[in-house]
Amino acid sequence: MDERLKDHAGRDSKSHLIKHSVESGHPTVGISDCEILSSNYRQNVYKRKLSEALFIKSLRPSLNIQEQSYALKLYN
Repeated sequence: MDERLKDHAGRDSKSHLIKHSVESGHPTVGISDCEILSSNYRQNVYKRKLSEALFIKSLRPSLNIQEQSYALKLYN
């Protein structure tokens, strides 16, 4: 199981998916409930966080609540 999925399935107590499961009585997230949108960021946490942030901004999932942000600078 992917490391990020493990976070959302129970390892990260701050995960909004876990909080939603507990509050609503829904089962926790499993691999069959997920779609991997991007991969190969295991060695680069910065790129993974940037990729995840761009997907969140684009898809606007209802369970995602912005708690912190980082100033990003893009260069040509």
